[in-house]
Amino acid sequence: MSAIDRLRQIMVRLRDPAGGCPWDREQDWASIAPHTIEEAYELATERANRLRFAAVGRTDPVAREDLPEMLLTLMFHPDLYDRTLTRLLDSNAVWAIENVPHAPFDPDVVLCGSMFGLPIRRHRWFIGSPSLLPWVQPCTHRSTDLAFDHGGTTSTESEYRDAMGCDWMTVKESRNAIPPAYTEWIGTQLLAHLSEATRLDTAATEAERPGN
Repeated sequence: MSAIDRLRQIMVRLRDPAGGCPWDREQDWASIAPHTIEEAYELATERANRLRFAAVGRTDPVAREDLPEMLLTLMFHPDLYDRTLTRLLDSNAVWAIENVPHAPFDPDVVLCGSMFGLPIRRHRWFIGSPSLLPWVQPCTHRSTDLAFDHGGTTSTESEYRDAMGCDWMTVKESRNAIPPAYTEWIGTQLLAHLSEATRLDTAATEAERPGN
């Protein structure tokens, strides 16, 4: 068994409704987020101090290992994700979740830059309400399209930002973003859904009035 699988087993035991830890059982998105941010800052500070002392040939006299605490905090999120997704699927809410290939769900829609006339292969996966995410044509890659690359080795900064359609961003921001065209498309679907829902509500109200 790998270390990460062992950590998952520990989290399952801690979150067990019957015999788990009371504090771990009651955590939700709102309560665990501040702890995750705190652990991330502590881990970054610990790593920076190590590098600072190593640069002068010394060892940090108050060094601590924050990585295990950070990993344990992060393990809450997959568990909370599964519970949240189950509730959304069982609800009548209008919703969408964006993720990346190999995420733990089958996407309803896969968006790519070629669908919006953007010269970039940037796949993003979305799952959501059927009325919000209609079927779309598969993407068609062109030989001239830029490949998505976190490291920035396949294009210049300006080429990549222009291809993404977000030339106001820094290169780091653009390589961690999704093209604004994707957000606009989902927003358009949402507005159409709300418009249709309003029309149906109005029609139902009119039908209930006396004399109709």
